[in-house]
Amino acid sequence: MTTTADSGGSARIRAVPSIPAPARPATTVPAPAPAPGLSCPQCDAALAGEYGYVRWCTACEWNIDGGVNAAAASTTRFEALYRRVSTRSARQLMDEVCTPAGLRPRRDGAAWLAIALAIPVHLLCLALVAGAAWLIFGVRSPVSYIGAAILLGAAFLGRPRLEHPAADGIHLRRADAPVLFGVCDRVSATTGAPQVEIVTIVEDFNAYSGRVGLRRRANVTIGARWWAGVGNDSRLATLGHEFGHFSNGDWTHQVIVSSALNTLEEWYHAFGDGLAAGGLAGVVESAASRVVRLVTGNWFWLIYVSLARVGQRAEYMADAMAAAVAGSDAEVQAEQDMLGAGSVDTSIATSVAATLRTHPRHVPDELLGVWAAVAERAARTPASELERRLRASKRSQTRVDDSHPPTWMRIQAVRSRPKQDPAVRVSDAEWTAIEHELAAPMRAMERHVFDETR
Repeated sequence: MTTTADSGGSARIRAVPSIPAPARPATTVPAPAPAPGLSCPQCDAALAGEYGYVRWCTACEWNIDGGVNAAAASTTRFEALYRRVSTRSARQLMDEVCTPAGLRPRRDGAAWLAIALAIPVHLLCLALVAGAAWLIFGVRSPVSYIGAAILLGAAFLGRPRLEHPAADGIHLRRADAPVLFGVCDRVSATTGAPQVEIVTIVEDFNAYSGRVGLRRRANVTIGARWWAGVGNDSRLATLGHEFGHFSNGDWTHQVIVSSALNTLEEWYHAFGDGLAAGGLAGVVESAASRVVRLVTGNWFWLIYVSLARVGQRAEYMADAMAAAVAGSDAEVQAEQDMLGAGSVDTSIATSVAATLRTHPRHVPDELLGVWAAVAERAARTPASELERRLRASKRSQTRVDDSHPPTWMRIQAVRSRPKQDPAVRVSDAEWTAIEHELAAPMRAMERHVFDETR
């Protein structure tokens, strides 16, 4: 697992841990039109779906997932437990957050449990340092020095780490993108969040925010795949969502918890190489490694599972912030767009293959065409495909990752509250200026994606 910078002073859990365990269509999706001449092999009803998209049945939902099981397979009991707990929490909270009182930040028992489980990890690091000091200055023998080195090594691996902007990203300051930073300032004023100091462009189909470095500077990270594949309303709503994490009192992202998770993960993997020696020494080392991995792995998952309900509430609250910034329709559209990651991948692969047929060797930057293909496919996505994604999301509980509520629940929660108009409005001229400001970093990411895909 990796944790990434997110909300007010912390790190955001973005995915299942590595410890085993564009003008857009209307937000209200019209009924999908049947595909002419094609019928469902299961119920004989007419199939929906246009050429180049999944053919599926609106009556019995045959092939609604396109032949792919979207639910990630759990490999450990804790992964399965976490997914069950997070889904149950999301269902329970969905009704609660539909009222103004339900959207207020609060400290529930799960948050305190996560803190209580995280504190001993940091105390253990201090105990390792103290033990090493005692072996060096108290015992003073060759064997004790070896033991001190081992303890100091374990403490070094478990040291608290401050988050930093993505190492593989392109970092922009205010002078690099004044219009983009100006829009971010209006979003931060609306949400009560701090002003952003760094905008980072990465390759991902994602966006996230956080505080980085010793000065705890506010950082927003924009994924190029995501930016190219969504419209301006979705971009603004997602910025509202990410800034909302700064101001909603989200305890899942506090440094004390995220750094404890990082420490446990480092220890887990450090003892995962198996036997390093033969004979009795190797057997002893293997047994010690198994014990350490058992303790650190289970401890990690206890903290992770305890965060489930807290994380669900934080995401619902950030969605409410997004609706306040960009309007309810824009936030719903942003959630729908997050279901289109597979379509973005298809656009990229198709575009790269087509370009290589005419330019099999070197392709100049102006002929890459990757982001243009992504935007074009996103803009012409038919109503039947949008409806299929929503239904498939509900059936498979599709979500950004297991720390988020299923996407269909987030959409339903936004729609259940009184409709909001956008508090922040960005003119077409401003969006054009922002595209110009991001042209160079987006071109660099386009080249990287092209070379990686070819």
